[in-house]
Parts: sequence; C-alpha cells; structure tokens
Amino acid sequence: MLIFLSLSFVIISYQAPEMASGKGYDLPPVDIFAAGIILFMMIAGHPPFRKAESSDSWYKFIAAKRSDMFWQYHNSAKEKTFGPGFYSQDLQTLLTGIYEPDPTKRYKIAQIKSSKWFNEPVADDAAILKEFAKYNEGLTAYMLEEKEERRQERLEKLKQEKTVVASGAFQGFKAYRGASVSY
Repeated sequence: MLIFLSLSFVIISYQAPEMASGKGYDLPPVDIFAAGIILFMMIAGHPPFRKAESSDSWYKFIAAKRSDMFWQYHNSAKEKTFGPGFYSQDLQTLLTGIYEPDPTKRYKIAQIKSSKWFNEPVADDAAILKEFAKYNEGLTAYMLEEKEERRQERLEKLKQEKTVVASGAFQGFKAYRGASVSY
C-alpha cells in the first residue's frame, strides 16, 4: 500500500530516503527506518546522520554500500570517551540492515527479531538497579563536591568584602557635588 503524505513537521533526520522522492512509499519500511534512528539515538545519544541522502556526510557511506566507513567514523568518535567497541558488531549489522536505502531490501520485523543483537541477553532488574545505584552514587558525590566548591567561593568572596570594608576603602557617602550636608 503506497501512501502519499505531506508532513512538513516530520523531522528530516528520521525520514527514510524514499520519503523525499515524492513518489509515495510503503509505511512499514519507513517506520522501521525511523525506529532504527531512534534506537541509535538511545544508544549513542545523538542521531546517526543529518539526512538520509547521498550528500549527507555520514549517510553517504550507507548509500554507497560502505557501512564499514560509517561505523569506523562512529566508533572512532565514541572511542575517545568510552574506549573501543562502543557499537557491537551485532548492532552494526542490525542498523546497517535497517538503514538500507532500498526499502525492498531493508530489514523487516522478522529479520530484526531474529538478529543476534535483538536476541542478546539483557540485564535483569538487579543488574539495572545496581548500575543505577552506581550512577547515583557518582552523581551525588559530584553534586556534593560542586556544592562545597560554591560554598568555598562564597566564603572567599565574603572574606574579600570584609577585608575591603575593614581597610577603610568605603568612606561612606559624600554629598552631591561637594555640597556640605549637616544633620
């Protein structure tokens, strides 16, 4: 079922390449493409590319069947912070299939559900709670450290203000334009 939609409010980076063609498109492959963008963003914290077209500096590798270059770029960007292997090979395979420019070759739900990444073991509730507790401890320590730094800065500022006042720098108000005022 081909549908012609005119949605000017759709965020471009979520759009499958066939949406820009103006020829209509099948909804399931478009939705799968958008879901792949969301999955990438959930993992990476940013979109995988700006726009799914061959002129995009990142998507051009997918369009040219050079997903290895696409993943090399993204992995090198994450290595600086998280070390090597941020994107597993199974995730790369899955997302490459989801980002396929040809909607007839793009992964279907059955392929996604049978992918290695989809079927990897997931953390149980205890492991998730442990990870969040660890994160919360670090965050709490950071916040307490920041609070102490701000307190020390305020104390230092108060000391400086007291020093200025004690040194006689503030002499009170003088009458306007040299006029003498007696009370």
